[in-house]
Amino acid sequence: MRLGKNHNNIRISMSNEIENTNKVSEYFSNIGLPKPSNYSISKRNSVTKNCNAVWTVEDSQKLFDYMGEPLPDFEYKWPEEYR
Repeated sequence: MRLGKNHNNIRISMSNEIENTNKVSEYFSNIGLPKPSNYSISKRNSVTKNCNAVWTVEDSQKLFDYMGEPLPDFEYKWPEEYR
């Protein structure tokens, strides 16, 4: 998981689930969390593709609230207001 480059939104890399975005969305909605608002798919190289599940800033805040405090050494992945 990482924050968007210039935004406080969550992006989760999930290239192994590139063909299963509906399944991934259901994982979140089944427990009452927002589904990703977008999936960005890009080529890593000529053979593999990269897939990121992306949430809006507002929905990212809901996910951070759900996750709570970051684990030690992962604080840099949380916005300052959630650490």
